[in-house]
Amino acid sequence: MSSAALETDASTRLEITLPPAAALIELQRTGLLEDWLAQRIRQELQQLHPCLETLQHRWFHQSAVSLYLREARQNLDQVVFCLIRLDDSELGSELAQEIYFRLLANELDPARPGLDGSLFGHPAAAVRSSRIGPTPLGSLQPQLADRLRISRPGVPQSPFSIAKGELLIVQLEQRLPASLDPATQRRLEHTLFNDWLQQRCRSALPQLEAAAAAGPEVTAQPKAAGPAIAIPLPD
Repeated sequence: MSSAALETDASTRLEITLPPAAALIELQRTGLLEDWLAQRIRQELQQLHPCLETLQHRWFHQSAVSLYLREARQNLDQVVFCLIRLDDSELGSELAQEIYFRLLANELDPARPGLDGSLFGHPAAAVRSSRIGPTPLGSLQPQLADRLRISRPGVPQSPFSIAKGELLIVQLEQRLPASLDPATQRRLEHTLFNDWLQQRCRSALPQLEAAAAAGPEVTAQPKAAGPAIAIPLPD
């Protein structure tokens, strides 16, 4: 199957011919067995169709719609926000409270370039500000994403910590509700394809390891190809 042109609606699996045992043993030694298999599966799929994105759409279109309906509010909405970072020290905690109350009073722009401790009489204090987004909520650290989900635009969240040694102040600027536009559809299909590929590689790994373990009797002929393994395709 690996050398023949196939119709995707008629094929149910890929047959991947394994390399010689010596090559398998080397891939196993370097921890690259799964990477090798993922690359080979991609190559074989391009034999089925030159545009991998078309296959992803064919196989995962409906699943992408279901994934969107499950996760739109949780992970796919995009946000633009300002993030201020301070050291989690006694001085940092005092500055964090001062910055927070000045933000509440609209006396400070959280995205101001050059925002640092000198504005508060502490030039040596580490204060770092940045404007982030648009970015999907699902791509953010979970505790930060949770804060942004409950935020109202223009209202800062009180200082909090999600990593040892650092305090954060976050202020939402804009929330962009997700919509199932073509770009989002393609992104979800790509995610589902990668999940499928990872699962197939992990499922096939014991076969690869077994073939490598059976290698000594084959390594005397290093150019001899190994057996083939079957990779089921999506329905």
